[in-house]
Amino acid sequence: MLVAARDLAAGTTVTSSDLETVSFARGTAPPSAVDDATLLTGRVLAGPVGAGEPVTTGRLVGPGLADTLPTRHAVPLRLPDPGMVALLEVGDLVDLLATDPDDARVTTVASAVPVLAVPRTDPGSTHSSALPGSLLVVGLTPTEVAPVAAASVTSFVTYRWSKR
Repeated sequence: MLVAARDLAAGTTVTSSDLETVSFARGTAPPSAVDDATLLTGRVLAGPVGAGEPVTTGRLVGPGLADTLPTRHAVPLRLPDPGMVALLEVGDLVDLLATDPDDARVTTVASAVPVLAVPRTDPGSTHSSALPGSLLVVGLTPTEVAPVAAASVTSFVTYRWSKR
């Protein structure tokens, strides 16, 4: 099974030198453990992985990210201020708030939303966006997806930390 060869930060694009193969006793490896480096290289970590930790599919930005939350969908959300996103960590719970720019009315569009990934963009990366703000990935229930998507294009979206 593949584990992190050293501490890896959230947003790291995994290379083969970031991985090493170790053996686990039969039945003790995580179910989503990966033993084929080609499935991990080039993928982006959703959160930090410590040296020696298994690099599972649930630790990567992409469709498998919400596998641990079967009642939620992984949804990218762009917040207007990169500093807002920089305050968040994977695992935080937030309430998403939308402020209408015309009348300053604030609406809670989703509550106790888990932060699934806080992709960090490398300044030299070719994956940068022309859009302002920064991206994060949140886990939304099916009924929250449409209101959050609508708010993201019609309102100023911010958050407040929820109680865990």
